[in-house]
Amino acid sequence: MTQKIISIIPAKGRSKAMYINSLRKNKITVRQFYKEVEDLTRHVHVADSIGTMGEGLQIGEGMINFKEFLPKLIKSNVFYLPEIWLGYNYGGRGFIHALNEITDIVMNS
Repeated sequence: MTQKIISIIPAKGRSKAMYINSLRKNKITVRQFYKEVEDLTRHVHVADSIGTMGEGLQIGEGMINFKEFLPKLIKSNVFYLPEIWLGYNYGGRGFIHALNEITDIVMNS
């Protein structure tokens, strides 16, 4: 598994962005991916998605199973924030809603 994930990670030497929504085509689950890269991760932008082009959806509106990794993420030292398309509108309602969804997922897992 590690070799499969390493082949997805860009070459070392500069900041990286790894998108979980691209893992489906590589048949790697979110849990497997997070377990492999947890020690390399400093911060996570949390958003839902449909496929590889439908990014930035509100938590719960896409295909990502957040119960697989959010509880572990919250307990780690990794900084996380919601990345919701237009989440800053109306006083940040989208971000606030995402944080509430994240809290619900973690509390009910």
